[in-house]
Amino acid sequence: MTSLGLNLLCALLNRLPLKWIHRIGAGLGRLFYMIASKQRRILVANLRQSQLFPSELALKKAVRQNQQEMGKFILESLAIWSRSQAQVLQWVRHVYGKDCLDEAIAHGKGILFLTPHIGCFEITSIYYASMQPITVLNRDSRKRWMRELMQAGRQKGAVTLAPANLKGVRQMLKALYANQAVGILPDQIASKGQGEWAAFFGKPMYTMTLVSQLLSRVDTRVIVVVADRLADGAGYDLHLQAVNPEAVSSPAKLNLVLETLVTQFPLQYMWSYDRYKQP
Repeated sequence: MTSLGLNLLCALLNRLPLKWIHRIGAGLGRLFYMIASKQRRILVANLRQSQLFPSELALKKAVRQNQQEMGKFILESLAIWSRSQAQVLQWVRHVYGKDCLDEAIAHGKGILFLTPHIGCFEITSIYYASMQPITVLNRDSRKRWMRELMQAGRQKGAVTLAPANLKGVRQMLKALYANQAVGILPDQIASKGQGEWAAFFGKPMYTMTLVSQLLSRVDTRVIVVVADRLADGAGYDLHLQAVNPEAVSSPAKLNLVLETLVTQFPLQYMWSYDRYKQP
């Protein structure tokens, strides 16, 4: 796709309600996985590895539903990036666990948000940035036409993007020392030399050490966040839960927390991401 094609698609999505964005996305997701055999193989293998759907019938149904959810994710992300903060926030329906967020803000220390690849994770930082500054670790797309849209679309409100390198780590540390928030997608494959092998659903995954490194340097609160995609374009429910920093103080412990979250929302997890690959 070219930059012009992407702009035209975003212009079209801006005219559609979320219901139709998700309906079209579900169909495109099924079509994509019919064509993209590699992603389909990864999705099936990772779902089978999780053992969350023990029978072949249940696995087949989960694969089909997950393909649709991934299609929704792609289109909703484009819609979020190309809309204003105020428009995006209208899609947030309920915020469960907001008391732990209010308590963390009142505590006056930094906050480390851990947001795995579940549901509409793109909306979580935008929500928090409507209230307080947040620095988000950002791994750019390799495609220039996509990279420009992502960077502009993610920097809504008080969001600051930090590159996924040493400079970005320093930027996040600076934000935490200033008693601000930072956000990380903790289930991304770490770059070579920046992770450890730790079990994820019973199989070694090269897991980032960044979370434990930040916690060893700064006294901070930890909150895990999931944006649950509601049925038929009804919006998103945010689920926030405070976590004891000790519970995520190593890659192995971190993966246990992530497994619990994925088990709660298994059909909206990005199973087609090759999490078990070599860095």
